[in-house]
Amino acid sequence: MDFTKIKMKDAPNYNPIYLPHLIEHMPIEFFQNYTSLIYENDFIILFNYHSDRYLDNIIERMKKVACSFPNKKYSLEHICHQILISQINKEDKVVNLTYHMYAFYYAYNKIVNEIKDEIKKTPLTDIYKNDIINAKTKHLSKLMIDSSEVLQYLEKASGIEPESIIHSRRQIDGYEIFWFIDLFASGIIDYSNNTYFSTLVYLIRQSIEIRVKNGLGIQAILHKNKPQKITSDIFIDFIFNNNNINFPDINKAVLRKVFNWCNYHIHTGAILYTWQFIIIQDYLRPLFSLGQTKKQIHISGSIRMLKEYYKNSLEKELIDFLKNKGKIVDKIVLQNTPEAILE
Repeated sequence: MDFTKIKMKDAPNYNPIYLPHLIEHMPIEFFQNYTSLIYENDFIILFNYHSDRYLDNIIERMKKVACSFPNKKYSLEHICHQILISQINKEDKVVNLTYHMYAFYYAYNKIVNEIKDEIKKTPLTDIYKNDIINAKTKHLSKLMIDSSEVLQYLEKASGIEPESIIHSRRQIDGYEIFWFIDLFASGIIDYSNNTYFSTLVYLIRQSIEIRVKNGLGIQAILHKNKPQKITSDIFIDFIFNNNNINFPDINKAVLRKVFNWCNYHIHTGAILYTWQFIIIQDYLRPLFSLGQTKKQIHISGSIRMLKEYYKNSLEKELIDFLKNKGKIVDKIVLQNTPEAILE
């Protein structure tokens, strides 16, 4: 590739002598700041160059650590099992982080392909105006940072001197979150900010809780007419052990791990690896898919339930289930129309 043909912008924050080196050799910083560095007509060729070159480099280095990488095939379910462990024993860390690199490989290719699809349908002059491209290139740079950090640990554990050393913070503080709220409320989203991904963790947990609760049609859980605070993860066993409820093909243990993982990150401020969010979202997608009856497409059709069971038996069984879990409940108010297909 002839980099002398790349027309660079007058970027006041960069030394003009340093700029060509950045554009050619520093993919992370390039993807974070490309709109300030180059013009739209050079973006596509540089996107392809950096995205391909970075992945080739990672594969070459990983093969020295795990020779089968990336050819060994793992299901999303299996990868989820491995990458949603919040705290790892030192003796298990190398194996666990190797799974994380497989998760990276999946997520990286997914994001690159999504960006390429957006580029194809976006006029050249509008590429920098495309919010999806802007967001996903920031995701790409975060994937690069996280994978470089994980790989350098694996290299050191194998007695290999890492090509470069990257240290990123794995913890956010309360001020950062509060500052991000101000930005978010003003309509400003910094896709490269660590707090952005922590916000996504909360939204993952909330989306599952609401889908499970509304899928069961639960409007209120009461004791002596007073609302009881009970989170939806308690109903996982109820759903999976109930022949009257048809739940999407999601592993119960993985779903519980997602809840626990989300809670860990929300309550500790630990910063996730970017691919964890991407993998979890793809694995949970069936829970939020459309459903179809003989008459219509149902926007909340991933959960199905027998109509007579919903009307005549569900409330009593839910109350008995919660009592067996030590909860004090005497009434459950069910919605007229749950987020489930009644058959």
